[in-house]
Amino acid sequence: MYTLGLILTGIIILILLPFAAYSLAKDDWFFTLLESGNIKYIYFGDTLRRIIADVRGKKLDGHQLVDGEEERSFVEKTFRIYWVGVPLIASVKRFTIKPRKEWEETAGKAPTEWIRDFPAREVTSLRYAFPRPYLLMEVELGDRQTVNLLLICKFIVVDAYLPVVELKGDFFEFTGSILKGSVLDVLKKQKTMQDFINAPKGEGGILKELEKDSDLNEALRKHVGLRLVGIAIADWNPSDPKIREAMNKKFIAENEREATVIAADAYRQKREIDSQADAEAEKRLATARGARIKETVAQLAAASPGRPDLVVQAVAEVLQAEALPNLTTLVKGNAQPVVSVGGVKK
Repeated sequence: MYTLGLILTGIIILILLPFAAYSLAKDDWFFTLLESGNIKYIYFGDTLRRIIADVRGKKLDGHQLVDGEEERSFVEKTFRIYWVGVPLIASVKRFTIKPRKEWEETAGKAPTEWIRDFPAREVTSLRYAFPRPYLLMEVELGDRQTVNLLLICKFIVVDAYLPVVELKGDFFEFTGSILKGSVLDVLKKQKTMQDFINAPKGEGGILKELEKDSDLNEALRKHVGLRLVGIAIADWNPSDPKIREAMNKKFIAENEREATVIAADAYRQKREIDSQADAEAEKRLATARGARIKETVAQLAAASPGRPDLVVQAVAEVLQAEALPNLTTLVKGNAQPVVSVGGVKK
């Protein structure tokens, strides 16, 4: 009986262990939870002991994230629970980030209001891929005119050590400084403001070359452990208020002209529709009158067999009453009567 009790106790402990581990892992005690697409850092005291990552199609080769599948234990793969160590000795690294997001509606706002910054917050994991807006002021074009830009960038982590272990999570400003230099180099190729206005600015636009194996990405990898994989100009305006005002006036004038053209085109289409409707209505009316006259002629012919002259005279009077000169001509001109000639009955 004693042995059986031990066995049952052991089974119960094994069943409850994953639930207990999960509960502890939520507070990073003994264990930790790792969501898909995230990276965490396990320390022993002040020393980095291990980096763990759960990124589809990627594995850690030292600190580098390379193509492949990470080898995981059954518990790690099934429950996404990872062993940390004894509390107070082992811990999950906590670091501070400064969230930032672009406003969805930027029209009519000053460039300084295109982005909203949120209070810094403490986190325990780094996302493998993430977007980040950047505001670049007075970026010079080829003709020395300047523009303000709202950039939406997407980065991935290629070296997990640099952003958190070395830069303590404060890598966004450093990244922006590196990015600005490369954007300046690209936009200087736009010889005039008009060239810049005409250039595509969304994904795949004039800044697409920065996404390739460029000097920018080499600098990002080396200094912050990131790679730029997407970039677009979400909004922009000239830095010079006079140029901005002139462009706004031009924009308003073009909109008003376009509205006038649209209104004129709509009126023309309406007139065409009305004319077509009138023509169709007249055609239907003529058809109905013709059918009615034909029926009347048939009745007159049946009532006056052998007297086509009476029939013709009666038809002419009917047509005159209907006020359809074109139909009157059919029987009062050279057209043949529509009834057969027979004997005259008196």
